[in-house]
Amino acid sequence: MRATLAPSTDGADTITVQRSVFEHAGFWVDFGTTAMVSDSVFENYDDFAFEAYGAAELHLERCAVDRDAIVALLVQGAHVVLTDVVVRDTTSEPRAGMDHGYWGDALDLQYGARGDLTRVYFARNRNVAIYAQHAGTIANLTDVTITSTLDQECDPAACAWRTTSGIGSYDGASVIASRFEISNGTLCGVQLARDGTVDLADGTVFGNKIGANVQTAGFDVGRLEHDVIWRDNEVNFAGDSLPVPQPKN
Repeated sequence: MRATLAPSTDGADTITVQRSVFEHAGFWVDFGTTAMVSDSVFENYDDFAFEAYGAAELHLERCAVDRDAIVALLVQGAHVVLTDVVVRDTTSEPRAGMDHGYWGDALDLQYGARGDLTRVYFARNRNVAIYAQHAGTIANLTDVTITSTLDQECDPAACAWRTTSGIGSYDGASVIASRFEISNGTLCGVQLARDGTVDLADGTVFGNKIGANVQTAGFDVGRLEHDVIWRDNEVNFAGDSLPVPQPKN
């Protein structure tokens, strides 16, 4: 089931959801709608838990997004605000006839989307926990924890890519994080490529095979080192040409 949150015919353009549990259901926000969602749980949907497009605004406060699939929150050109939110255990593409076993992202920001995240906890998602793509896309992260990002569930011999990252910034997108932790990912803590940028301050990156995979030409790695602790990674910084994950459009 998918609930579409859009302006009603009487001109209302703000929808409020409070103290609710949604299972096997997703939300679509579009047409300039503002959705205010608080104290709610969204779980066990075999598709995107949330989609936000265009000039939509999606605000989640004190919510849990659990065990959904493909991409928990897909935001294209819209603005998402997450405060005191948990996003965990997103699974890969489950549907027969599709790209079985791909993705499992927690949050995708694309096409000039903006994400403002405060006190958000990401755990055991797959592929890329926070995926930012395209020029004009900006993610601002404060007090965010990203832990145990896992590989996609596709057959390792058949996967087009297996480049797991806590944060991925691509194609001119910008991610800015302060007071953060990125830990225990299967491959990379951070990956930036094709003019994507990441600025880190006052945080810790630990327990990953590669702390940061930097493929953006000319990028100053000093932007990743403002009071940042890098420890217990097999390699802290690497410029290897690792595959760049494809987006789920």
